[in-house]
Amino acid sequence: MLYRLKTIYPPLIEVLWSIVYIGLPLTSFPILGWMTNSQAAPFSAIPLGLLIILWFIPQIIRGKELPLEVIPILGFVLAAILSSAGVYYLNVIHYEGRTFLDQSIRGLFTLGIGLSFYLVTVTWLKDVKCFRRALQWIHIGGAIMLLWGLLQTVIIVTQGGHFPTLLEKMRVWLVIQTSAVREGTRLTSLAYEPSWFAHQLNILYLPLWLAATYLKQSVFRFRLLRFSVENILLIFALGEFFLSRPRVGMAAFLLVIAFLLLKINLNVVNKLSRLILSHLHIEESKQKLPHYIINIIIGITMTGLYIGLALLLVYIGSKFDKRLALLFAPMPKEDLAIIMAFNENTLIYFGQRLQFLERVIYWLLGWHIFRDYPILGVGLGNTGFFVTSHISPVGWATTEFRNLVYRFGYMVNTKSYWIRILAETGLVGFSFFLTWLAGLWRSARFLMQSQEKLFLLVGLAGQLTLVAFIIEGFSLDSFALPYLWIIAGLVSAARRVVTQNKKTAD
Repeated sequence: MLYRLKTIYPPLIEVLWSIVYIGLPLTSFPILGWMTNSQAAPFSAIPLGLLIILWFIPQIIRGKELPLEVIPILGFVLAAILSSAGVYYLNVIHYEGRTFLDQSIRGLFTLGIGLSFYLVTVTWLKDVKCFRRALQWIHIGGAIMLLWGLLQTVIIVTQGGHFPTLLEKMRVWLVIQTSAVREGTRLTSLAYEPSWFAHQLNILYLPLWLAATYLKQSVFRFRLLRFSVENILLIFALGEFFLSRPRVGMAAFLLVIAFLLLKINLNVVNKLSRLILSHLHIEESKQKLPHYIINIIIGITMTGLYIGLALLLVYIGSKFDKRLALLFAPMPKEDLAIIMAFNENTLIYFGQRLQFLERVIYWLLGWHIFRDYPILGVGLGNTGFFVTSHISPVGWATTEFRNLVYRFGYMVNTKSYWIRILAETGLVGFSFFLTWLAGLWRSARFLMQSQEKLFLLVGLAGQLTLVAFIIEGFSLDSFALPYLWIIAGLVSAARRVVTQNKKTAD
């Protein structure tokens, strides 16, 4: 019996791992959503839970070490626990039958889901072979996501977005549905809503496929007319990304492209500068100042070209999205005084003008809470208890906000990672979280010096994800979504493997 268990155990763990990575596109799995009463219910959390019980906990008991990058995020968890405990000393009335204990447990549970993705990924990946298999599974899951998105695109074009009965039943079993999402014409694929689809592309899939394309690497041997699997996936992903018509996601994507162009630009500028100097026949001892001037001129020119390209993309997008079209609408002169004030009214003005006022209201709510509780915040999940005392007066004028508070009885949140961390864990938690991200960036830069091409890919993908997260952090605020945690796990594990290999070589 023991022999049979030992035989079954390794392939069982491997299968669970493959399901975790392939199932990442499912952000809101209905069965898990019904159990947790949350839209952020990733399907992959189910096999991940089995992995924690069957594999991760035994590994930790046996003395498996974790990388140093884990320390700041564990500090963040401790800060979240302390802030959640400290909220009991605040004089705040419970809301709609909810209590601090219920909300804190729920908030810590979602944080635990995200942290589990990170810790288990860091522990599992131990060599190049493991990394290659993990990336292959992630790409397979991404391919399934894009195929469903392609099917949805055809249905939107031919049927106005109304799925046939059989496919509608499949979609209901795969993704939590709302009427607004079900009947919309923006692409969602297997995500809960278009912004979630853009988020998973920006934070996980596009960085991996962009990095593979930039470095001309692939984890598959298959080629189609010299195109790798990652090249093909990138082409389809870009098309579906634009069809989801994100705004925050678009800004994040453009920042990623700007970062990649900067990397390319540095090499191009140096080559052009050397070429120009060689044609000018300037002595090598006198090339320093001309080289500096030429670099500035070429850099400014290319920057102008890139800005023009970004504006062109946004302008083209404005022809298909009325919200983007508002960016090019004429601005009344009397509104300049509001803009020049650079205060909350300025942010509210732009929110009204560009039709994202509700998002601005949520951000300001979190900022007002942080202003009053700056050290430890008010505890995870407890923002909603402070709505009546900290919401901007403009918020009560919005239909969406009144419906959430009075008709549906929802606990309002900040709709932003950055603002949520400040409001709910204060400067202490925010400092730990930033330290963790800084450590990941340092590890990603370290991997860019690696001789192993696969780790180069992971390092560049990690950088692209962190760049995108600067803006994506203003779009969603759920710790349960696994994409940032998965990339973080890949980067931390790769750093550990490279470091261990160097020690062994020495």
